[in-house]
Amino acid sequence: MGLAPSGAAAQTVQLPIPQIQTGPRGVTITPMPGVTPAVQIPNEILGAVAGMVAPPPAASAPAPQPGWGAAAAPGWGAPPPPAPAAPAAPPPAWGPSPAPSPAPTGAPRTYGVFVGISDYPSANDLPHVADDARRMQRAFLNAGVIQPVDSVVLTDHMATRRATADAVERFSRRMRPEDTLVFFFSGHGNQVADRDGDERDGQDETIVFVDGPMLDDEVARMLQGPGREFVALDSCYSGGFANDVARLPNSVGFYASAEDQVSYVAPEYSAGGYLSYFLAQNITRNGGRAVPMWELQRDLQSDFDQSGASQRQRLTVGVSRGVNTRTALLGAPAGGAPVVVAQR
Repeated sequence: MGLAPSGAAAQTVQLPIPQIQTGPRGVTITPMPGVTPAVQIPNEILGAVAGMVAPPPAASAPAPQPGWGAAAAPGWGAPPPPAPAAPAAPPPAWGPSPAPSPAPTGAPRTYGVFVGISDYPSANDLPHVADDARRMQRAFLNAGVIQPVDSVVLTDHMATRRATADAVERFSRRMRPEDTLVFFFSGHGNQVADRDGDERDGQDETIVFVDGPMLDDEVARMLQGPGREFVALDSCYSGGFANDVARLPNSVGFYASAEDQVSYVAPEYSAGGYLSYFLAQNITRNGGRAVPMWELQRDLQSDFDQSGASQRQRLTVGVSRGVNTRTALLGAPAGGAPVVVAQR
């Protein structure tokens, strides 16, 4: 309807009423009967339009599925697959990058006691041996396997029997069954007459601290704790510890020589011992990846063979009964970040 022409009387105009008819094939619309033609809209088009306009029905929430619950701790055997992680929220478009997240509170932890003695008051000094302990700790830290607060290094005059036992006990009080204690020693070793009749060759083996020796039986008792033990001894006759440490419920041990062999220093690597150097190299190369036991043993043996060390001393391995070759060793906890430690 518009304005009437100037000077003319207004007139009322009746427009035709639109017609809508629904049929089996769709809807027919006649906007102005007798003036405009009819328009037919098929059912297919009507359905598509309705699908775009109408909101989809609310999806029912899925039934809760049985999950892992609390994060299952990887054991010395093959660890269970972790539950899928929820997608992370996108980072902000600006601002500083967030700091790396620490390991989850419930994640398995690894503790380490690293002992190396170069300066002996009552025995021959051993070059580079104190550096072995520092190198080994640095490898574990840089791989993210151990955090600084969970490790201690004892060298030379600090490496007493009491200080070592106190460090092991302090970490043992904090450990849970899923945690691991690493005990590393580089220094003198010796043999003495067996005192309790548990040695077939009649000899007990010792590792020699700055204030005296500790028997293989005493070392095994010291390491008893609620968690797992990873032991590496780079000393003469160290293979004699294999059976004693293997009596612990869940242990893995690598020893630089057989129980009737001496161990040699490794001057070509500026290291106190071959096991010390090669184990640190392997920890660094793996970068926190949990490796099967067979793989670590293979790589260490290969290093011994290629260096020629195996011609003079035999790498010895001892494990508890429940440990097999697929056992996962020394992996960084999920979410753990490496700690970069400068070389010294």
